[in-house]
Amino acid sequence: MVYKPEVSRKHYDTVFTSKDILEIRVMEVLRLAEGGVPRKYRNLWYNNVESLRPREKARVYSYIIKKVSESKTARNRSREQLVKVPKGRENLPNKPIRFYSGQISELEDEIKLYDRQIIQLDRGAQYLRRFHDFPK
Repeated sequence: MVYKPEVSRKHYDTVFTSKDILEIRVMEVLRLAEGGVPRKYRNLWYNNVESLRPREKARVYSYIIKKVSESKTARNRSREQLVKVPKGRENLPNKPIRFYSGQISELEDEIKLYDRQIIQLDRGAQYLRRFHDFPK
């Protein structure tokens, strides 16, 4: 599926499935990592990733980290080229803010934390199903 930046978020949220949207978001982020997205679309991908559920967000971040570290151009230009817009500054016409390797490892920690929370939730759900009359 080809990502079209001119399609508004509202439009593609209603037209595409959540899997497509996740794919679009990942592509937006990867293009950013390659430095290929005009500044006016950077806010769009950032807001998209921020609006994901924890499990999807963790998947997007782990995918980015994997791709960025695999990518030759990203290796040559270092991981610092990945752009992140801080909360509350989404709409300001800013110079891009960079990820540094410390922030990348923070993201990795965040992903581990999400995974742990998801495992705990799954265990809790299994417990409830086993000992109570909850729907399977």
